[in-house]
Amino acid sequence: MVEEECSDRLEDLVERVLQYLVSRGYRSAVIEYPHTSRRSIDVVSWSRERRVFIRISTDIDALYTDSVRELAAIASTLKASPVIVGAKGRSGELEDYVVYEKQGIPAVTPETLGEALDVDGFYVVGKKGNYYARINPRKLREERERMGLSLGEVAHTIGTSRKAVYEYERGTMDPALPVSERLVKLFGESILEPVRVFRKPRVKGAQPPPHSQREEKIMVKLKQQNYKVIHVSRAPLDIAASRIDEEMAIVVRHGRDKALFERSSQVAEMASAIEVKAVAIVDDPELAKDLEALGIEVVRHGDFEEDKRHSDNR
Repeated sequence: MVEEECSDRLEDLVERVLQYLVSRGYRSAVIEYPHTSRRSIDVVSWSRERRVFIRISTDIDALYTDSVRELAAIASTLKASPVIVGAKGRSGELEDYVVYEKQGIPAVTPETLGEALDVDGFYVVGKKGNYYARINPRKLREERERMGLSLGEVAHTIGTSRKAVYEYERGTMDPALPVSERLVKLFGESILEPVRVFRKPRVKGAQPPPHSQREEKIMVKLKQQNYKVIHVSRAPLDIAASRIDEEMAIVVRHGRDKALFERSSQVAEMASAIEVKAVAIVDDPELAKDLEALGIEVVRHGDFEEDKRHSDNR
């Protein structure tokens, strides 16, 4: 279905995710992968409020680094929020209404995802088997100074070290829940900062190189036209591109590419669900007709640089 692991539980996760999205008025598409077992996106979803790209796994700590990195990169390029939904991690079952993180991307249960569609954020972070609160560093420092307390006095009151309080105020450390409860008792709930599930991704690390010189030339041309561009290796599309007036999911034919039609069909469904343009760059006239029937805009390789639909002068 979505991943070769604990298929029944995985299908249940997918179904619950879709139920929450549909109940909140989101239009969604499940991405199938007939051409590869490597994957970075399982569900794409759109509403007037946001786009969401979701990776679903029974075990969030079993996800490959490259998969998570590409999820963030595609989401950043196509202006979406990346989210990982799972059931467990190496420390055990995930708790509802707790936000975990995998390489900076929020990781939550389906129930937490559903709640996040209605609320601004959560106040508990799960890390390495423990639970923490997210504190607003600036607000904490302001409240401490307003009350005329030193770092040492705060540390003594809440039962931690002066250095720990200093790190809380720098935003480099989250207090464990018992400590955060004492901080709130001392300074009030205004120092808490909600942890948002839907947020702009932080893209880290190098992205995979293009499959071919042809793809590289396409990416160079798009960058010259002020598109933000990334190459994709773990999803049906090959290139994601966006600028202020347009977002595109692009499929490029690779040699014989027996999976091209299936990939293009997935990209067409994905693009329709999240309101981006689906583009295929191919030369075969018969194949072009088939792809256009899917609702994909077709551009010949040789005509790409001259195609006025992708020029800066439109």
